[in-house]
Amino acid sequence: MDRVTDLADPHRCKGAAPDGQCRNVAEPGNEYCRAHGGTDKLAAQRKSMYLLTRHRAKVAAFAEHEEAKTLRDEIAMVRTLIQEHWNRMDDTDAALISSSGELNRLWTTLDKLMKTAETIDRNHNLTLSKTTIIVFGQEVITMLKEELRGVPGFEERIDRITNRMLDTIEHTTNSPED
Repeated sequence: MDRVTDLADPHRCKGAAPDGQCRNVAEPGNEYCRAHGGTDKLAAQRKSMYLLTRHRAKVAAFAEHEEAKTLRDEIAMVRTLIQEHWNRMDDTDAALISSSGELNRLWTTLDKLMKTAETIDRNHNLTLSKTTIIVFGQEVITMLKEELRGVPGFEERIDRITNRMLDTIEHTTNSPED
């Protein structure tokens, strides 16, 4: 461990020693020497940036793959990244705090991708609202009335069909695959 030659050195450790302020040189990017709990923050930052760059390169390579070109595949990829990131964390508050920025970025990306996919589906008429489905059901019932008019008991049958359709619409939700 290096010691300072000038007691006014700005890189001097801020830790307390028996005879006053510590005379060791603080670790790079830190106010304390290793003896007083200082770590080389610059080295940790460089390692973190290296790992992040390596991870982003893997994601970029995967994203360029022909099979991952669709928006749905990108959504699945981000979900996988969130799960992998979550699985790598241990159960400490420090791990959660240190991962919160990256997890927040991934969740924000996932939210944007999901909204984009929903907008595209809506703009290309790939999804129907419940209101649209109810209007469609009403038109089907009108067609059935016109075709079945004159058949004995057709009104009761139409009422039963209408009630069954409305119950089905009311209880219908999108499945996870949709």
